Amino acid sequence: MGSGWYVLERKPSAGGMAPLYATILETIRRLYFFWKALLIMENIHYTVSHEEILNDTNRLPITRLLAIDLKKNPYKTIGDFISKINEYDLQTLVEKVNETTETKEPDPDILLMSIMLAVAEGVDFDLDLESVTKCHNYLMNFIIIESLGRKGLVKVHHKNMSFGDDYNDKIIVEKIA
Repeated sequence: MGSGWYVLERKPSAGGMAPLYATILETIRRLYFFWKALLIMENIHYTVSHEEILNDTNRLPITRLLAIDLKKNPYKTIGDFISKINEYDLQTLVEKVNETTETKEPDPDILLMSIMLAVAEGVDFDLDLESVTKCHNYLMNFIIIESLGRKGLVKVHHKNMSFGDDYNDKIIVEKIA
């Protein structure tokens, strides 16, 4: 492993998982032809194999550090993660967001981090194009919001950041007057 290829595997479970498994594989292929996230299916719930991410030297250091952190403690909120990113990693992620915006090609590291964080947050997460795209876009927005907050342009409410729909009415960012 290690070169950006992750294996999708499933654990044995009761009932016919083959059609769902095939759908998940097809969704991943549509998202990235060169990249697959390692997700282990457990009765239609997903967890990320942090070990594969740790061993992939092609991933950004921040992606691998998140995997290490989540391996030790599998629960983390997006607000906690965003607020603790160092300046260098934040700038790297901002550059990745800008590249993604220009090319319209999702960034593998941002996508992988968004999946890890959505699972870590406990969001009821489906591995379909809509859910994965939503998490990817939310993380890109949170990265830009954090960058603006550190420049003193906005006030960021980290505790209100979430991938869950129950946070849609919460204030995440306020303009500083």
